[in-house]
Amino acid sequence: MMDSTPGWILRLTTTENGKEYSLEEQGAPPVLTGRLGSSLESKLSLLREELAPRLAARRAAGEKLRLALPGEALQLAMALATLVPGGWDELSLATEVTCTDERSSPPDGSTQTDSRVGSSPPSLRAPTRPVPLTYAKSLHDLELAACWYGRDARQTREARDVVLGFPEARADGGARAERVLQQGVRTHEELEKLEVLARKHGAEAPETRMALEEAVRRVSWWKGFRERANRTLAQASAARARRQAMPGPPTSTVRPGGAEHQIQRLKPSSRWTLLIDEGGAIPDDAAAPAPGPRGRFVGLLVPEPAPLVPLKPGWHAMEQHDPRAIDAVVQTVLDAPVGVLGIELDALPPSRANRWVTGVLELIHWVCRLLPMDGATHLTVLIEQRGEFVAGTSWQAATAEMLRHLAEREPERYRQLGLNLRLVRKGDSELNGYVDALAFTWTSTAGASQARLKQSRLREGCLHAGNAHELRRSWEAFGGGHPLPGEQWRGLVRQPDAEVPGAIPHLLLARVREACLRDPGYWQELLDAVRAHMESKAVQLRELGREVEFLSSCMPQDRALKPLLRLAWLTARLEKANHSGEVDSQLDRELDALGSRLHDEAPTLVCQADLDRAVLATNRFDFPGATQALSRWKDTAPAIPGLRHWGRIQSSLGQHAAFAGLHAKAEELLDSALEAFARLSDDDVARAEQSQTATYLAIVTMDTPSAPPERIRERVASVVPLTPDSIQRMARGSGAQEKFAHHLMLRFLVLHGSQDERGVYLAEREAWRVREGHPWPLIELYRALLLHEAGAREEAASHLLTGVELALAGDQGPTLAFIGLVMGLVGIQLGLPANWPIPDLTRLRGALPCAPWGPITEALEGRWTRGPLALLEHGLPFNFR
Repeated sequence: MMDSTPGWILRLTTTENGKEYSLEEQGAPPVLTGRLGSSLESKLSLLREELAPRLAARRAAGEKLRLALPGEALQLAMALATLVPGGWDELSLATEVTCTDERSSPPDGSTQTDSRVGSSPPSLRAPTRPVPLTYAKSLHDLELAACWYGRDARQTREARDVVLGFPEARADGGARAERVLQQGVRTHEELEKLEVLARKHGAEAPETRMALEEAVRRVSWWKGFRERANRTLAQASAARARRQAMPGPPTSTVRPGGAEHQIQRLKPSSRWTLLIDEGGAIPDDAAAPAPGPRGRFVGLLVPEPAPLVPLKPGWHAMEQHDPRAIDAVVQTVLDAPVGVLGIELDALPPSRANRWVTGVLELIHWVCRLLPMDGATHLTVLIEQRGEFVAGTSWQAATAEMLRHLAEREPERYRQLGLNLRLVRKGDSELNGYVDALAFTWTSTAGASQARLKQSRLREGCLHAGNAHELRRSWEAFGGGHPLPGEQWRGLVRQPDAEVPGAIPHLLLARVREACLRDPGYWQELLDAVRAHMESKAVQLRELGREVEFLSSCMPQDRALKPLLRLAWLTARLEKANHSGEVDSQLDRELDALGSRLHDEAPTLVCQADLDRAVLATNRFDFPGATQALSRWKDTAPAIPGLRHWGRIQSSLGQHAAFAGLHAKAEELLDSALEAFARLSDDDVARAEQSQTATYLAIVTMDTPSAPPERIRERVASVVPLTPDSIQRMARGSGAQEKFAHHLMLRFLVLHGSQDERGVYLAEREAWRVREGHPWPLIELYRALLLHEAGAREEAASHLLTGVELALAGDQGPTLAFIGLVMGLVGIQLGLPANWPIPDLTRLRGALPCAPWGPITEALEGRWTRGPLALLEHGLPFNFR
C-alpha cells in the first residue's frame, strides 16, 4: 500500500459548451475528463459508468482513496460516496458542504469562473429558477403527502397531479403513482392508530406493543418505519402523561419575567452564544409538504458568562411527563437577561434548497442585525444537528459568506463581529434544553403549551409570524440609506406583527413614518402606491384601510385624504372601534354618506365597505342595522358590484334572516348565494365561498323546527361527511381550514347525531386538540355537552372551562366575551362547578345593548328554568352558538 495517500478531486466547470468535469490526483494531470449532461440523472449515470470501473481498479491495486467533495449538489456527493466497492477510506465533508441555495447562472449569459473547491463561498440568495423535479422525486413527494395528510387532502391531490404530469406516469396509466399513494395512505393510517393507542394506554401497554409489531409487518416497504413509529409512540405517551399530571383545564405557572428579551434591547456584551432549535414540521425542501404543526425556528441568545443554570445534558421538552417541568425551564428564561427570536417556516423565501438550513441561516442573519454591539463582539452559534448535518460538520463557507453579506451593508458595524457556527448534539450543551423548551412551546397545540405561550408574552416582539425574507429586504434597504418602494412598504403594513411594539415590522414602519415626516415627497410616493392598489382589480379593503391609516398618522399638514381613501380609512377605524367594544355611530353615518357619493364611481369598493359595516353591526347583535347597511344593494344587478360581491350580499342577508329566526327566508337567500358562487370562473374562489355559505345553510336547516331529520343530515354531510372515518379524523384534527366544519359537525352530533356517531367522536377524546380563536370556544362547549351526556362530568367541566377561558382571553372584542359569558351560564345549568370567569358586565352591556340580555339576566339571577340548551338557543342565535 502506498504511504502517500492520493487525494482525488472532482472539478466541475461551466464553459461555453456546458458543464465539464475532470477527476485528478493532487499535483497530477487529470486522468478523466468529460462533459456532463444537463440533467442530474445524466450526471449520476455518467459518474457510475465512467468513474466506478476506474476507482474499482485502483481499489483492487491496494491504493487508499480519499475524496474531497466540491460544493455541488448533495445528490452528486452521495452518489460519489457509493461508487467505490467497500467505500472510501476517508470522506471529508468539512467546508465543502453546500448548505445554502445554489447560485443561479449569470443573467448576461457569460460563462462562470472555474468552480474549484473552496474558490468561492456558496451564495445565500435564493435561485431564480427552481431545481428541476424528477419523476422519482415527485413520487417521493406524493408518498410523503399521503403519509402526512391522507388520501383526500388538497396537498396529496396536488402532489398526485404533479406525478401524473410525467411521461413515465402516462406510460403506465398512473399505476406506480397509485401504488405509492396507497403506501403513503397506509403509513398515515398506521401511525394515526398507534398514536391514538399510545395516548389512550401508553407506549408500553401490551395492546400498543402488539399493534406496533402488526403495523411493522404491514408497512413492509419502509425499513425505517419501526424507528418512526417508536418516536410517535414516545411523543404520544409523553403527551398522555402530561395530561394526566395536570387534571382540569390547561394551565401554566409561567409569568412574564422582569428581564428584557427583545434582542435589540439587551445590554451589549463582548461574547454571546446563540442556541438554535426548531419545532413542528420542516421538510427537507420547499417541494415537500409540511405536516402537522407549522415549522418554526427559535434562537436563544445568551451573554457570557451565562445567566442560566445548566440543565441536565440531553433534556428534551417532548420527553417531559409533567408540563410543570417545561414551565420551570421557560420561567428561567423569562427571568434572565437573554434574547429570544423566532421565525416561521412560511416566512422563508421560496426555494428548493434545504429548508432547515435556509431557516437556520435566516435566523442567524436576524440575530446579527439586532445584536447590540459596543466594540469587538464574538458570536458563537450552536445548532442542534439534523439529518445529514451532523455534529462536527463545518459551516465555514456559510459563516464567511454571511459576514461578507452583512459587511457590504454596514461595514463599520460588522467589521467588529466575529462569527462561529457549530453543529452539536442535543447533549453537547447544558443550555440547549432552554431553547428546546421554547421551540416546543411555540409549536405544540396542547392546551398547556398554548397557555404557557400566551402567559410568557413572547409573541409580543420575540416570536415573529411575519415574512422574514421580506423584512430582511426592507431592513437592508434602510441600512443602505434607501427609502422603501411603495409596494415593499405595503408588504410591511400587511405583516401580522406590524402593530406589536418592538416587533421587527413595527421597528421598520417607525423608520418609514420618520422618513415621511422629514420628506413630504416620500409620503406622496407611498400615497401613489395606495392609489395604485385602490385602482387594481385585486383591491383588499382591510389592507387598504391599514395602509391609509398609516399614511394618516404621518400626513403633511397641507394634505387631506380624497373620498375613496377616506372610505377605506374610516372602514379600518370602524373595525378597530368595534373590536374594542366601542360603538361610533358618527363613523357609521359618514361611511354611509361616502358610500352614497362613491357608489357609481367605485361600486365594488363601496360594496365591500357596506359588507364590512354589516359584519360589524352583526357582531353587535344589531341585525336590523346589518340589513340596513346593505339596503342600497337590495335590488341591484350582479354586474354592478360584481358576481362574487353580489353573492356575498345574498349570503349576508340570509345570515341576518337566520339571526332573526326567519328560516325560510334565510334558506332562499343562501340558495341564491350558492347559485351565484357556482357561476364564478375561478374554481378555488367558488369552492371557498360555497363551503362557507353551505355551512350557514346547514345551520339554518338545523335550527328550523320543522326540518326533517334526513334533510338536516344531508345538509351537514354536504359540508363534512358523517362517516365514522370522517368523524374520527375530525376529532383528532386541529387544522385552521377545518375548524368551522368541526364546529358544524359537533353541533350536529349534540343536537341530531346518533349514539353511535357520538360514541365515535368521544372515543377519540385522548387525541382531541384545541387552538385559540373562534370557533374553538364553541367546539369545547359542544365537547363538554357530549361528555356531560355520557356521564363524564369532570371532563365536561374541564372542557367547558377551557372554552370560557378561550372566549375571554385577551382583547378579542365584546362578541366573544358575551359568548364566553353564555357558555359559563350553560355550565351552571348543567350542574357543573360554577368557577367560570365572568367578564365586566357593565362594560359588556354598554358595548352590546342589542344582545339578548333578558334570558342572560334570568340565568345570572338564578331564575332561568328552561334548561341549558334552551339558554344556549335564546342567548346565542344562529352561528354564534
